[in-house]
Amino acid sequence: MKTWIIIGTVITLLGSSGKGFEQVMLQTKVDDGGPCINKIDEYAPALLLNNIKYTKVYNSNNAHISKGKKIGDVKFKMNGMVCPGYLMKNGDATQAEKGTGIYQAKGYSESFRLFVGEDLYEVFKNPRAKTIGELFDIKGKVAYISMRSIEDHSQIGLFSDDATIRFTEEFLKLSVADFRNIYNEGKTEGEKYFFRLHLTDQSSLDISYWPEENVMTPGAYGNEEIKRIVLSQIQKLTSRH
Repeated sequence: MKTWIIIGTVITLLGSSGKGFEQVMLQTKVDDGGPCINKIDEYAPALLLNNIKYTKVYNSNNAHISKGKKIGDVKFKMNGMVCPGYLMKNGDATQAEKGTGIYQAKGYSESFRLFVGEDLYEVFKNPRAKTIGELFDIKGKVAYISMRSIEDHSQIGLFSDDATIRFTEEFLKLSVADFRNIYNEGKTEGEKYFFRLHLTDQSSLDISYWPEENVMTPGAYGNEEIKRIVLSQIQKLTSRH
């Protein structure tokens, strides 16, 4: 298992290939600035632009997403250049080289997805987003939802068409919550389920869900309808085995 560091956040990459990840955000107190002996070179791929943090997309078929208009360039590469506690600034990237172009991703808002060079990045944290629908630009774009194995992320089942529509509608209504608080309150210690939202362009989003506390990534407290939908689909899956 390989662990990367990202801006006051620990991101544990799942799987032997290091592709696919579950975000576990831990609050830390940092001391920004000042000289240091050891420069950090273990940041996961990330970008800060217009006060929105983005991370590189894994476990998604992005072949049908193309670059749009160029909107900027990377101003500073952090890996190997900053001390512990450095606070990311707009235009900073952790791994992309200075001067790497930043582009719109056609079909998506800039606040949701961007290209950094040839790599697709997706929103990690947007302080202006109040709901999941404002965070994720996926309204009308979810084709189906698959349930995945916790161990290897292989597909183990599908939501029904009706459940996909109802779940997506409810999911986009949810208020964004700070996942660090959810984690620190111990709400992610129970049974966990993992599912994937497949979009119409064949790209996807991964969601982890803890039904006992009705919480999920990227940071939200589910409502009762969300819980009913998910548990009904899980019950259908388990009844077949």
